[in-house]
Amino acid sequence: MKSSGLFNLYGRDYNPSSKGKIYNRAGKFFFNALLIFFLVILQISFLSNWGYLNRLNLILCLVIYLSVKNYHLALLWAVCGGFFLELFSIQPAGIFVFSFLVISAAINFLTKKFFSQYSFFSILILGLFGIVFYNISLLAANKFFYFIKIIDFNFILGRNYFIGLLWQSAINLIFISILFFIQKSDRLKL
Repeated sequence: MKSSGLFNLYGRDYNPSSKGKIYNRAGKFFFNALLIFFLVILQISFLSNWGYLNRLNLILCLVIYLSVKNYHLALLWAVCGGFFLELFSIQPAGIFVFSFLVISAAINFLTKKFFSQYSFFSILILGLFGIVFYNISLLAANKFFYFIKIIDFNFILGRNYFIGLLWQSAINLIFISILFFIQKSDRLKL
C-alpha cells in the first residue's frame, strides 16, 4: 500500500540515499508547517468570532485524525501546531505541544491495541477521548500553574464550562466525521 499524497512524510517509498526523495520530504515538511500555520491563523482570527464555531479546534481534530492514519505526520502536526498555538496563547509555553504529543501517542496506542479496524465508530470514540483528554490536560496545567503562582488566572468549573465542553466535543466530532468521510471517498490522501 503505497501512499503518495502531499501529507505522506515517511511512506514506504522513502529511501534516504536518494537526494530527490530528501528534497521531496523537506518540501512536504514545509508544506505541512505552512498549512498548520494558516490553519492556526484561521482558527484564531476567523473562527473565534463565529458563535459556536469558536469551539472548533482545527489542529486538535487533525492531530487526533492523523494519529489514527499516519502517526509520524501526527507528531509533526502536534509539535508544529502546538508551537503555533502557543505563540497566540496566554498559557505557559509547552502546554499545547505536550498535550498534543500525549494525545497523539495515546490515540496511536489505542488504535494499535484496541481499535485495529478503521471504522466510523472507532474514530468517533478516539476523537472523543482526545477532546476530553485535551481539555483535562489544559485544565490540570492551568490549575497547577495557578497554584505555583506562574499565572494569575484560573478556570472556574461550573455549568458553563461543562456546556462548553459538550459543544466543543460535538463540533469537533462533526469535523472529524467530515474528515473520515472525505478520506473514505478517496478525495484526501494521507
